[in-house]
Amino acid sequence: MKRIQQSWDGWGPLTLLLLPLAALFCLLVSVRRQLYRQGLLPSSKLAVPVVIVGNLTVGGTGKTPVVVWLARWLQCRGLRAGILTRGYGGQSKVWPLRVEPDTPVTQAGDEALLLRRRTGCPVYAGPDRVQAGRQLLAEQGCDILICDDGLQHYALQRDLELLVIDGERRFGNGLCLPAGPLRETRKRLNSVDLLITNGNALAGEHPLRVSGDMALAVNGMRPHRSLASFAGQSVEAIAGIGNPERFFSLAGVPRG
Repeated sequence: MKRIQQSWDGWGPLTLLLLPLAALFCLLVSVRRQLYRQGLLPSSKLAVPVVIVGNLTVGGTGKTPVVVWLARWLQCRGLRAGILTRGYGGQSKVWPLRVEPDTPVTQAGDEALLLRRRTGCPVYAGPDRVQAGRQLLAEQGCDILICDDGLQHYALQRDLELLVIDGERRFGNGLCLPAGPLRETRKRLNSVDLLITNGNALAGEHPLRVSGDMALAVNGMRPHRSLASFAGQSVEAIAGIGNPERFFSLAGVPRG
């Protein structure tokens, strides 16, 4: 799998070998979307506006910081926002899962727990976004819902689509899975409401800059420590995000 991912930046023998599968993937994705648009596959409209924050490529682009910022922005304007997320990595036996600040990460997944703690908003995790949204509204009564990574979850109707782009990796070789990193073809860019680029933004894209200068203790007990205080020391750095190089660049960690 790692070899396939490494081939996504360009073209090579492996890319050519995977082209037929990529063409089939693109066809299936296109047909599936059309079935939803024509009402041949069921999709549901929730009682409040739904904002989708998603991406076109496999891997991290910066969706989570956008969701956090958007939730806080809405709160500052007197709106009560709720957040829906997949709960990736969570092993809960019951979905949807209402995520609390003390929910074990093994149940909810790290992203769901981070969103709950950073925003204070109700967060419900589960693979079925419609079911999670209905349960959240029934129990919390929010004014608006933010769906994290739900661009391709067409069973949930949406009022606004925000697409986040990795400004460094962009769209790789421009091919669909498995020959390239795309979940849908680049034509999908023309139908979203807003393009947000994490890094170098092009014309028509809105730039996003993620910054940080403090280290927090994993156990939450020790005081915060500035990244600058680690200068000249040897440290072990582990990144669990979609594009690890972005973390190492942000933190100024030399690779060795």
